[in-house]
Amino acid sequence: MEAHAALMKEHASHLYLKEQVQQKKTISDGLQLQIEALHTERTELKSNKTNLEGSCSRCQPRWIFLQSSCYFFSNSVYETRKNWLDSRAHCISQGGELVVINNLAEQHLMSDNFRRVSSGSVWWQNGFWIGLREVVAEEKWVWVNNVTETETVYWRTGQPSRSGLQSGNCAALNYYSDTKRTWYNANCNELELNWICEMEPNET
Repeated sequence: MEAHAALMKEHASHLYLKEQVQQKKTISDGLQLQIEALHTERTELKSNKTNLEGSCSRCQPRWIFLQSSCYFFSNSVYETRKNWLDSRAHCISQGGELVVINNLAEQHLMSDNFRRVSSGSVWWQNGFWIGLREVVAEEKWVWVNNVTETETVYWRTGQPSRSGLQSGNCAALNYYSDTKRTWYNANCNELELNWICEMEPNET
């Protein structure tokens, strides 16, 4: 009987120790996940710090440094919305130009960084002018740097539009679930939107 009792006691002690080990392992795994999350957060903060430092040293106030250029995203809280020509004039007055989107990477960059405007108005009234307009006589879209745009995949479905209030000869972009297809056309003179400027960064 004593031997059986001792065996049972040893078995119970073994189960207790096993449970303690499992609990410590669970705590350890949880701590490891927290450490990994903190490392990830630290990396992101360092990246944000680098971007902010880059913006401060390379770009004018309220311009942000992304990839290799400085960008200005107008905000209707600070600036009155403008038509396409006045938006371009503002960019030029700052030493830049309306943004020229050169490739898919820059297209995603613009879509990921502009402020999404929510209001009761229709979607095309909340966009951002870009440096693209139509040369009607030649039936082609040309950037402000005189490069003809031949790619059509960046236009939203049904765009450019040729009828209705939204039709026009200047291009803008707005938020869309597919960040590749955000462009639409709008009336250059009558519609007032936000805008995106681009310029070369300062030398550091």
